[in-house]
Amino acid sequence: MLRLTLTILLLWAALPVAQASECMAEVRALFSSSLDPFQRPAYRSQRTHFDEGGAKKSAFQNVVQTPLRTISLVEGGAAALVVDQDTWTGPTLDGPWTSAPSTLPDNRRAAMEMSLEQQVANLSEPACDGEVEVDGQQLLKYSFTTKTDPNPDQGGLWFGSSDTIYIDPATGQVTRWERTGFTSSFAPTPTAESSVETFEYDDAITVDPPA
Repeated sequence: MLRLTLTILLLWAALPVAQASECMAEVRALFSSSLDPFQRPAYRSQRTHFDEGGAKKSAFQNVVQTPLRTISLVEGGAAALVVDQDTWTGPTLDGPWTSAPSTLPDNRRAAMEMSLEQQVANLSEPACDGEVEVDGQQLLKYSFTTKTDPNPDQGGLWFGSSDTIYIDPATGQVTRWERTGFTSSFAPTPTAESSVETFEYDDAITVDPPA
């Protein structure tokens, strides 16, 4: 009887470890699907940043065909159109566009893919909360903390955050992305600032250079 009781206790003790391992595997898999920017359909998004007290700090509108073809508008400021290595600026998401100097790397895709690989390798604190209700919609909730490795080509630059994502189970796409605990090589102590980004997907979106 004692041996049976000890066996049960050992199994119960091992259960959280097994669940954490399964969750980590599930979160890692997301970086090859929902969280891979090159597999994400074209979308529009609204990203809002908040200070440590929760007050709105800044906001951005984004139009993304692929990670290499994007338009981003700073609320109250200018927009930037980026296609591969070329950059233009303008007053709205529709321009008119003026050519601007570009400091982007020659192989942006390789740099983005390397960053994604580093984030997968540096994952910690995974949480898999299953379906939750958000604004009347059932979404899959996941949380994790991660960061990139120092980049020797950019003076050792790295960045990280603690993220919570909400995925539509019908499409497998992220509908809401929350971040906090921002860290970087120049500010390694996590901050209580936060951001919220919401997504709307549209396969008809195209981002082209100005005519």
